[in-house]
Amino acid sequence: MKYLIAVLLLVSAQSWASDVKIISYGPKSGPTTNLGTLISKELVSNPTVIATGDCQEAARQFDSERSVIGVIGHASVVKGQTVGKKCSLPFDQKILFAVTGYYSVCHMKSHNGQMTTNSRISIPAVFPSKKFVDEFNQDNQAKLRVINVPGGGEAMASLLSGDVDFTLLPHFSAVKSESEGQIVCRSLNPQDSTYLGKQHKIRSEPFYFMVFIVTKGLNTEQNNDIVKALKSQSVQTWLSATAWKNAVIEPTAKDMERINKVIESHRQLYLQ
Repeated sequence: MKYLIAVLLLVSAQSWASDVKIISYGPKSGPTTNLGTLISKELVSNPTVIATGDCQEAARQFDSERSVIGVIGHASVVKGQTVGKKCSLPFDQKILFAVTGYYSVCHMKSHNGQMTTNSRISIPAVFPSKKFVDEFNQDNQAKLRVINVPGGGEAMASLLSGDVDFTLLPHFSAVKSESEGQIVCRSLNPQDSTYLGKQHKIRSEPFYFMVFIVTKGLNTEQNNDIVKALKSQSVQTWLSATAWKNAVIEPTAKDMERINKVIESHRQLYLQ
């Protein structure tokens, strides 16, 4: 039996003999990199995870590799495209996975949670805030003052320092921060029990983000290994902890038609 297991592992390793890399379209500490690292740990060859933090450089590296796995957040790519960067969503390649994540609005426990006139809110750059804030102010007789910050880390820091009354965080960051006991968060996902719309008027579904696993130059066995990794307990536990929703493994053409419509609607938000 031990000999059989050794042979099976050897065969699996040989199928990954080529120098396959995982390209994360995000920073080293970001969710696309975290997901890429989890996938790498589940694969026999433990592919190297490369995170550039820039969609243009990530796209260049993905395109230049013969065999590659991309972990792609659509928001940074679409935002990059609208400001002239050469970012791309390689949907002409094999798409193995798609998942949706929402944002949360958080405040300190000592705050009453009411977003009113002159409330200050920090918002990461990747979130297209104009429509959401304009509608919120109009419908709630508020006057939110937006403080733009580079990312979730800076957003959280601005809240903890008292520079703002509220901050907007990806829900996976909000869950972790809230568990530490200092803050309270309200989700922008209408299906969540903590939906912000239960306290304030929300006109339409706010912007959410999507993450994709796309491969290029991999054979059927390698793609099947990645699917197995995505179904593994470690990845599924992490997805649950990050509160990502509607995970789809090997999306169909109909799935992608729906997803592309969402992406185009989000592109318009960035152009406002």
